[in-house]
Parts: sequence; structure tokens; C-alpha cells
Amino acid sequence: MKPGAVHYLAANVGAAAAPLSLLFIGVSINLDRVLRYRGLPERAIETLAMFGVVLLASSLLLVPNQPRWLTGLWVLLAGALAWMATSWAALAGRGAIPPGTRALFVSRLLFGQLIAAAYLVAGAMLAVGFSDGLYVFAGAITLSYLMAVDGAWVLLVEINR
Repeated sequence: MKPGAVHYLAANVGAAAAPLSLLFIGVSINLDRVLRYRGLPERAIETLAMFGVVLLASSLLLVPNQPRWLTGLWVLLAGALAWMATSWAALAGRGAIPPGTRALFVSRLLFGQLIAAAYLVAGAMLAVGFSDGLYVFAGAITLSYLMAVDGAWVLLVEINR
């Protein structure tokens, strides 16, 4: 593993675990409001999944002395989970799209696919021995955070307006 990667991964474990647990509590407290709005339960699952994917993948890559192909497999798993979560959330919530917001729906769907693709590319690179896949993995993590923070904002702030 590249120098500094362990520190980066450890930082991401903490950076993803804290908002994941707070968001879980926030959604639980506001569950009646979340369930009241069509499409919001799916958004909650998608948001929790984005933080969870970062936490899971970063944690698994911290396992010491594992072969590089296995680190690639973990990142491929993260990509599959990200793809399933974002695709399911978008497709399950498509009936809740207000008129005139179809472009927003499509952009969220495509952004989720981009995140999943970044994880899959990074995983494939790592699995075949290209350690530069860690840079692509860092990009996937950054995109995951962007999507998760956007969803958290909707779930914790916009829902209370």
C-alpha cells in the first residue's frame, strides 16, 4: 500500500462513522416525517448507504498484510453496494418526482452511477496490481461524501422546514 494510505483510510473510517451514526439517530427520531414524504425513505437508505460504503471499504482496506487482489475485491464489493443502493433508491423513488424536477432525478441517478463506476474501476485496478487505483478510490470516496452530505441535508434540515 502507498505511504500515507493507512492514515487516509483511518481518517475516512472516522469521518464516515460519525455522520452515519448521527444520521441514523436523526432519521430514527424523525421517522414519522421521513415516512410521510414519498421518496424520502429511499433517500434515507441511499444516504446511509453512501456513508456506509465509505466506512466498510475503508475498514476492509485497513486489514494488514492482505494481498493486493483482495483489496481490489473489497473495493469492487463497495462499488457493487454503491450501485445497488443508488440504483434502488432512484428507481424506487421515481414515483415521487414532483413535476418539473425530472432533470434533478436524472442527475442524482447518473451521479450515483458515476460513484459506483469509480469504485468498480478502482477495485479492478487494485485487483490486477495497479496501486494507483487508490487514487481512483479516493475520488469515489469524495463523490460518496458529496452525495451523502446532500442527502443528509435533505433528511435533517429540509424536512423540518
